[in-house]
Amino acid sequence: MSSYRINLAKVINPANNSKRSVRQAILTLADQTVPIQRRLRDASTSVLGLGKSAVQELVAFNEPGKYPSRNRNSSAGLRFFGYRVRAY
Repeated sequence: MSSYRINLAKVINPANNSKRSVRQAILTLADQTVPIQRRLRDASTSVLGLGKSAVQELVAFNEPGKYPSRNRNSSAGLRFFGYRVRAY
């Protein structure tokens, strides 16, 4: 997750997010009993500055055999080769 410094500053700024909310977002992403779409949505909306690409990368890191690492660049490449990938 090589994020822009401004995004990293948003996530770790205590005025924006508490340690508890960041920890809860990570636990939410790791909870495999919850559908993946819900985990991604809940984590990305609960922490200011944590975007869709970052949560997708965290899930791929935690579950590499199940989910590939994806971000906007890889989604664009998949669309180029004809795969139907939703743009966000």
